[in-house]
Amino acid sequence: MNKNSKHLIREKLILFVLAFFLFTPSIAQVSDTIFLLNRKKILAKVGTIGGTKVFYQSVPENESKEIDRKQIEKISYKNGRREVLNKPVFEEVDATSWKAVILTDKMSDCEGLYKRGIVYANSSAGSRNMKAAEKGTIVKMQKKTANIGGIIVLVTKSQAKGGYGDMPAWEMEGVAFGYEPRADSLANKRY
Repeated sequence: MNKNSKHLIREKLILFVLAFFLFTPSIAQVSDTIFLLNRKKILAKVGTIGGTKVFYQSVPENESKEIDRKQIEKISYKNGRREVLNKPVFEEVDATSWKAVILTDKMSDCEGLYKRGIVYANSSAGSRNMKAAEKGTIVKMQKKTANIGGIIVLVTKSQAKGGYGDMPAWEMEGVAFGYEPRADSLANKRY
């Protein structure tokens, strides 16, 4: 064999191996995934979802099994569809996440913390109803507070705007507090 034929055979072998891995589905692609509430996953082929039980075949053992429906958070099917059966009881949230920011109207909740700034938010113009307007405003307050290093907001103003026939709106203002004092002089700045 000459050098060119060895090189050609090596190229064909590499192409074959690449094609094998690209076009051969993995176990995860040919099976459904059951996500349990205890954060475990089961690779399976889901059969019947009953009122209290879910029947499936385990992958790769191919054994018929069943599990209580109340233990399952969601099922992710191989075709991409997801079905949520139960919401998790609690969700882990990073302490620096905006979801961890607390809104309060009690000054006693802020004792021992440092002022981070004054935060202001209002609802989007396209809020469907007053409840959605308030929720959107709360999320904006939490995000602004997290951005300046706050963990809690002492709400000083919260009011609905708009009457009959007007678009629902909500406006909120408060003082953000955090664990650390600000290094700059922006504790009185409005965000």
